[in-house]
Amino acid sequence: MENWVISQDIRMKAAFGPGTIAGQGHSISFCAHHGPLMGTLASATLACNGKVEVSDLIVANDFDFKSSRDGRQAVALLVQGGPSVFRNCTFQSFQDTLCIEGEAVFINCTIIGCIDFIFGSGNALFQSCRILSNGPGFVCAPSTWKGRQGLVLESCSLESACALPAGSVKLARPWHPGGRPGRVPKVQFRSCSYGPHIDLSSPWADMKDTFSVTRKAADSLFSIAD
Repeated sequence: MENWVISQDIRMKAAFGPGTIAGQGHSISFCAHHGPLMGTLASATLACNGKVEVSDLIVANDFDFKSSRDGRQAVALLVQGGPSVFRNCTFQSFQDTLCIEGEAVFINCTIIGCIDFIFGSGNALFQSCRILSNGPGFVCAPSTWKGRQGLVLESCSLESACALPAGSVKLARPWHPGGRPGRVPKVQFRSCSYGPHIDLSSPWADMKDTFSVTRKAADSLFSIAD
C-alpha cells in the first residue's frame, strides 16, 4: 500500500491504485470535455482502482452542464475494484457524479448532483452522508449485477443545494446499460431524512428507454425503511 498526500488544489485528472490518499481538505478538479471519444467513465476526475482509502478530499468535475444541458455526463469519482473507503470527502458534478463499478463505503461524505448522480453496477454503502440535489432529477441509477447488493444509503440526509420545487426529485430509477440481461438494479434507503424536494409519494421512476425494467420490478427491488 502506498500513501499519497494531496497538498494543494490541482486541476487535473487523477488515477490511483491501491493505497491511502490524505486529502488534507484540498481538492482535485477537472473540466471534462465529454464527447463521443471520451465516454462516461473516461470523463472521471478521479479514478480509484483496487483497494483505496481516501479522506478529507474534495473532488469536482467542472464540466459546464448548466450551459450545455444536452445530456452529457461528467463523472467526479469512478470506483473500480475495492473494497475502498471514503471518509469526510465531497464529490460534486451534475449528471453522473459518482460511478460505482466496484465496492466502496462512504462515511460522512457529501455527494452533489442532479441526474442519476449515484450510479453503477457495483456495491456501495453510504453512512451518515449528505446527498445534495443541485437540480431536478434522480438521485440514484443502479445497474446492479445479479447477485450483488447494490446501493445502500443508511442514516443519510437528502437535501437540496438550491431552491427546488417540492417533489421535483425522484429517489431512483433502474438502469440497464445496453439491455444486458445480467443486471438487477437495487437500491435501499434506511433511516434517511428527506427534504421536501424528494417525491416520497412516488419515489421511483423508469429509465424510459427500451432497456428499462418494469415499474413493478423496480418497486420490488427499490426500498425505503425506517
